[in-house]
Amino acid sequence: MTASSKLDRVEIIVICLCWYTTSSIASQITKQILTQCPFPLLLGEFQFLFLIGAAIITSNLAYHFKKFKNLFPNGTFPQHFDNDKKDGWKLYKDDWIIRRLSKDVVKTVLPLGIFQFVGKWFGHKATALVPISTVSSIKTTSPFFIILVQKLLRIKTKNNNMTIISLSLIIIGVLAIVKSDSKKFQEKAKAAKNSEGKIDLQAEHHNSKFIAGLLASTVSMLVFVFQNIYAKKIFTNDSKHNHQRVTRSRSNTTISDADDLDIPHSGHRRNPSLALPVFNSAMLAQQSRKTSDVAHNEKPTIAKTPANSKKYDKMTLMIYISLFGFLGSLGWFLYFELPSLLIGTYATRFNSMVVENNEIIVPWNLFFLNGFLHFIQAMITYYLLGKLQTLSYSVANLMKRIVIIVVSWVMMVDGNIGLLQISGLLLNIIGLYMYNVSKL
Repeated sequence: MTASSKLDRVEIIVICLCWYTTSSIASQITKQILTQCPFPLLLGEFQFLFLIGAAIITSNLAYHFKKFKNLFPNGTFPQHFDNDKKDGWKLYKDDWIIRRLSKDVVKTVLPLGIFQFVGKWFGHKATALVPISTVSSIKTTSPFFIILVQKLLRIKTKNNNMTIISLSLIIIGVLAIVKSDSKKFQEKAKAAKNSEGKIDLQAEHHNSKFIAGLLASTVSMLVFVFQNIYAKKIFTNDSKHNHQRVTRSRSNTTISDADDLDIPHSGHRRNPSLALPVFNSAMLAQQSRKTSDVAHNEKPTIAKTPANSKKYDKMTLMIYISLFGFLGSLGWFLYFELPSLLIGTYATRFNSMVVENNEIIVPWNLFFLNGFLHFIQAMITYYLLGKLQTLSYSVANLMKRIVIIVVSWVMMVDGNIGLLQISGLLLNIIGLYMYNVSKL
């Protein structure tokens, strides 16, 4: 291994640690915001606007400063950034800092924006009701629902005994985590009631509230599952003409996960020297199947990019998906949450009766910090997608989910992690690994 290769590996490890740290902190801040200010649509709208502004600023910096642009992998910014910049008028005549809005862009991105705001709202609603570890563990059941959707749509897939065993382990692991979280959450809610000496919804209405949170988590997960299916279909069809397309395994057209932020990404070359242990994500299994022989026995196929290529850079996707997500949820925000925000109070209800009127205090400092961390997560995700192989990225993404769950447990129960929680997490990890191996 050369010194350069070792340096690259150290760089990837450091960046992954930063990814895990920002993701864990962002999740905790989201929970804190929704506890202090239970307005999920307000938080979602703010995140959309912050991402749009941050992406535009970053794109401007990348266009005017080549060294800054070179910090990111190819495909992060529009291709015309590499053109001659002496003719400034040509940029605004032919294209903008991001790809110009067109019929094709709207047709492709509008459904993704709708998926985004619906999934984000249910995700925030779930985060406000149940522990973060519960929400994160529910997300890991996506392989089960992928198989279910494929069966309903009569899509032929490779399902063997290992697949069935892996799905069983995933479900059992999630049930163990949810059961343990429910018990710990109830104990914490009762303690809060006793210390404050007043009715606490978390204590008195725990079961119905926890069930509502589970349902919201499940709906959010299902929305993003269908978003992935849609994005995979759209970008797989378009990627047939992608420039420098190497193999199917290197044309990753699923959705990258950044907690509440899910942005589609198109394929590009990754550095094969930066491979982590082979692991195939559930969302990438179908694309990765039967590609190793092609990679070893065939030379890379290079196709010319036609003039009407529909390959979108990641910053353009982030901006337009956030824009359509913001517009899609704006009406709901104006109707459901803005009146309470204007009044300055919201009602706490118990058994359909108003128990207490609470003053609304919007923690804007946490809002800005939350938006900044989500943007950093997205940029780190794009960087890792450009540096790592698809399967290696899946390993890093799985580790991020584990870190979020463990940090949530530590924050929720003051470091008292039980055997049931650990057993559930281990079963979940083993099940996900077996599922992906079964799809190779």
